[in-house]
Amino acid sequence: MSAETGESPEVTPKVDNRNVASNGAHVDQQVGVQLWDTTIHHDLRTYHINHGDPPERMHEVARNLLNGGTPRRAEEMFSALLQQGRITTERTYYYALSVMSERSLVDLSGRLLDNIKDAHKMCLSHPVDSWSQAFTVVWELLRRVKQEYAGKAAGNRLDVAGALGALPFARQEEIARHMDVVLRGLAEVWSQSDLATHMMRERTVPERTERSWKFFEAEPAEPKPYQPAPLRPVPGDRGRAFLGFTGLAIGLVFLVAGPFRVGLLPELALLCAGFHLVLRNGALIGVAALRHDAADRSATTAEGGDAESAEEHIHLSTGFGKNIGSLVDRLFKEHSGTAPEHEGEQPYQAYRTYLKRRLVQSYQPGEVKTANLRWLVTWHAKRAVARGRAGIENTAVSPSPFGTTARHRLGVVAVVAGVADALWALDVWAGLFLALGGWFVIKHGVRVAATKQANLAASAEADALYHEETSAYRAWVADLADRPADAQIARWHVLDKFYLVSDFIKRVGLKRDQVIDHVVLTECAPFARRSRLQYGPPRYSAYMVRILLLTRKGVRYAKLRLDANTGEAQNEERLMFRYDAVVSAKVTEKGSRTTAVNALENGDVENLRSRDLRLVLTNGDPIEMKANSFMSRQHPHDESESELIDAAYETSGIENALPTLEAIAAEGEEWLVHEQERREQWAREWDRVVVG
Repeated sequence: MSAETGESPEVTPKVDNRNVASNGAHVDQQVGVQLWDTTIHHDLRTYHINHGDPPERMHEVARNLLNGGTPRRAEEMFSALLQQGRITTERTYYYALSVMSERSLVDLSGRLLDNIKDAHKMCLSHPVDSWSQAFTVVWELLRRVKQEYAGKAAGNRLDVAGALGALPFARQEEIARHMDVVLRGLAEVWSQSDLATHMMRERTVPERTERSWKFFEAEPAEPKPYQPAPLRPVPGDRGRAFLGFTGLAIGLVFLVAGPFRVGLLPELALLCAGFHLVLRNGALIGVAALRHDAADRSATTAEGGDAESAEEHIHLSTGFGKNIGSLVDRLFKEHSGTAPEHEGEQPYQAYRTYLKRRLVQSYQPGEVKTANLRWLVTWHAKRAVARGRAGIENTAVSPSPFGTTARHRLGVVAVVAGVADALWALDVWAGLFLALGGWFVIKHGVRVAATKQANLAASAEADALYHEETSAYRAWVADLADRPADAQIARWHVLDKFYLVSDFIKRVGLKRDQVIDHVVLTECAPFARRSRLQYGPPRYSAYMVRILLLTRKGVRYAKLRLDANTGEAQNEERLMFRYDAVVSAKVTEKGSRTTAVNALENGDVENLRSRDLRLVLTNGDPIEMKANSFMSRQHPHDESESELIDAAYETSGIENALPTLEAIAAEGEEWLVHEQERREQWAREWDRVVVG
């Protein structure tokens, strides 16, 4: 949709860029984000250097930083190497790109322009190679933009496209990516070259869908064997069972020691067969009953409702226990495929209770992170759903089949018949001991046997489940073996932004030369998964993307959700407004900023936790976004939260967009005129610095 606002002369455009200090730094959890959806890959090589590392190592990290979307830190490292005399054509080329990356030409003035000129001279002082040829193309592109900004004929732009096209696609893509902000006046150079086709093809390669999601998976924790707490027989059962078997033995002795009679053999057959059926099937019935009762108690006591579970309840009430409980509940709801208020919880309550207890008891809070167990909980959730759909009891407890109960009753009848026959034959002592002993055996001996068998069955099932988990763990580790590098995730994100801007321009019916400038802002989408390398910028499985096209007739604005695993754009909203509709552009910092004791040498001391951008329009509708780090207890102590915020700030697009939005808020409709003046001023400065 589009909306235009009327002029509002009473409203004075303003710019508000302030700091909000707070003591006792802590991090508020972002709305729609769960701790177990956050993964930090502990990688000390990609973005970290140690004191005394050789120049080659610093160069490697600086290049990783540039490819990862944090050019300011890369610029510092490349600059330090060049100042130390560690000059190569490759290094000068990447240094120039790091200076220009995420900066407009207006920002690229004064000392920065001098630095690019000096780097070009350094490059020219070395023999010509592929890196110096790439730098020559970069320099030529800058010259062409300068000529256009100065109002002079820029020559044939096909020459620029031809020079760019002569480079390998890797160099072309680097130049397009890091000079995108600088060269927006020559945007058609990209669209008219083979590079555009290459970038669109690379954005939608099949491996992206197959591999991208793996970056957001934590290193899986290896499953541990778990033996359930053994069931104990009722106190006194063992003694009474012993008395029962003793009584049976005495009764049998009395029975066979007397005079032989015809009915003795049938009595012995009935007694032996009856006690066999009673003991065997009675134990099976007892096993089912004991395990069913144990499952019921498990579901109750896991919530702390029983004195026997007091210690377990303490474990489940810790931060680790609560996180595990929340993770289990959420993933079971997610994979059940039903609404949580209806069928997402109850069908698997016993299974969830068992899993919570097991994980909390098997892993110590400092041993693993909740995210490392996510794969295991997911596996169990899928297993529970699959077994439920197949009609298999997830608790491994089922009632005794009818045949077992029938055989048990038949055995009781046989025993009673055998004892009755002995009494009928006047074997009183034999009948008395057989009856009393049999009673104690059937009541207490069966319970002892059932308890033992129940423990053996539970142990065997636990071992079998552990072997299943181990096989699943090995398969999962193998599946994550081709997890994409951080640079690849960053590259796909850049390709997405190129595509989204080009597609938006085309769909609103504009031509490239009608777009004076554009701004792309990105932030974490609600409920997206988050991941990053140690010391690196944040990545998200889904982004909220905001695109602002600055044209001569106003601003075209689009907001959409981007699935980072597939590149699919969803739920787009559009808006159009004039420049004088922008009331204010404000960035609010949460954290603290203080001046160091020796400010000239050390600069300010920052402890920032987030930066929020708020663009306010005259109709009252704000455009808001947030850049924050996700520090937690699992982060290394030597990571600086302020540096993580800076990295998030750079990759969000706020740093590049803020000067432009501030200028629009302050200048209104005059921004077009002032922007042209700023570009002409830059062209004159180029002549002064480069030519002069």
